[in-house]
Amino acid sequence: MKKVLIFLLVFISNNLLADLIKVAIKNPPTNINPIYNPNNDVVKLLYSGLFYKNNNQELVPVLITSYKVSNDKLKYEFKLQKGLYFIKNNVNYGEFSAEDVKITYDTIKNKLYNSSYEQFYNNILDIDIIDKYTIEFVLKSPDNDFLNNLTLGIMSKNALIKYGLSWFNTDAIGLGTYHLKQYSNEQIVLIKNQNAILKPNNDGVVLKIYQNDVQIKNALNNNIVDVGLINYKNLKNIDEDIEYKVLKSTHSIALNLNNKIIYNRKLRYAISLAICSKQISNQFPNLIISKYANNCNKEEARKLLNELGYFKERKSIDLNINKENNVNYFKKLDIPLKLEIFVDNKEYFNIAENIATQLKDFGILTTILPSSNDEYEASKIIDIEYNHNINFIKILNSNKKDKTQTKTTINEFQENYYKEFQEQIKFNQPYIFLVDYNYYLAYSKNVFGIDDMLVGFNGSGLLSQVINWYKYE
Repeated sequence: MKKVLIFLLVFISNNLLADLIKVAIKNPPTNINPIYNPNNDVVKLLYSGLFYKNNNQELVPVLITSYKVSNDKLKYEFKLQKGLYFIKNNVNYGEFSAEDVKITYDTIKNKLYNSSYEQFYNNILDIDIIDKYTIEFVLKSPDNDFLNNLTLGIMSKNALIKYGLSWFNTDAIGLGTYHLKQYSNEQIVLIKNQNAILKPNNDGVVLKIYQNDVQIKNALNNNIVDVGLINYKNLKNIDEDIEYKVLKSTHSIALNLNNKIIYNRKLRYAISLAICSKQISNQFPNLIISKYANNCNKEEARKLLNELGYFKERKSIDLNINKENNVNYFKKLDIPLKLEIFVDNKEYFNIAENIATQLKDFGILTTILPSSNDEYEASKIIDIEYNHNINFIKILNSNKKDKTQTKTTINEFQENYYKEFQEQIKFNQPYIFLVDYNYYLAYSKNVFGIDDMLVGFNGSGLLSQVINWYKYE
């Protein structure tokens, strides 16, 4: 009898998984605690915040019905949704209330818990519970960007007290679109949360974990998964029954110029003008010119280098007759201008070669070196996500006074901030923005609801849209 029961349970479990949308992923979260990993795709599916950002980066209320802001912009009062319950495995952990909101934000603000995201909530002076469904945030100073930080997933106070904070590193009790059914090294199973505000078009998702794009391609071709991101090289090898979309990403490949070596702003700018992003994108079909990339201008780069004291030797044609045509490098006090590019990613090595060739042809002696750590003493190719660019201005322009005006709307404030960032990054750039990724989303023809989206590397894109997907067998 026990064997029959076990067989039935396995059969039911397998049938349940068969109806779920199976998605191939390469970088599973090592921590699903919203205090430590709030921007991760999986965490966002398991938890809801007071607001959430849709694929257009628009702020949408979720766990609140309304809010009001005081005239001095120091107090934000929120009316919370009623009738929502924290439920997992048929265990009810209580109705969502202001106490859950307060304990979540108090926890992330508490330095004892060592969350790297604590800095985003330093401006909160106090959190006051008005009543069960009303909560007020009091700020130290006006912050036009405050609402954007209220997407933090809300945790259950009762579950947090019962299990402790570390329990949430590998398990979850939230008000998100899905419940966590399984969390392992092979797969993550998410089941539809009937109690959620944001309802999915499917019954759940199975996130199958793979090491590389070849494994994902094979899983797609063998109907093991329904959806997966693959690279450009594998497009020609996918089954004819598999469709794909070209997706832009939210991050750029950039050349990081370390200030310890290239300390001069004008020199960094000159190097950026000597590198043509178009040449890189022409060589690699999955890359497009970054929206932050400078237009290359080698004549202007040459002029700037001359102003800095770097010149090429002037040689007559007669001197070069019957001699090897060596590259004529820019020199200062007879010392060639040199640049080292460190690469710790195989995919970036060809990009580094492209850059090195361009710079050598222009007259900057460039070598490529392997790097296995972050303690480098020269330039390095890195990833930068657009969502984080707005923070760079605080580093690049840290000596300027904050020009924020309390009367400025959030959209106007952000627009002005980006304009200032672009001006600063142009002349004081530790980063030379080069090219952006194009990703390729392959999916079975029986999966519907897949639209264009932005794909990032720090919790945006692929799974942010999964709630809209559904399939027919």
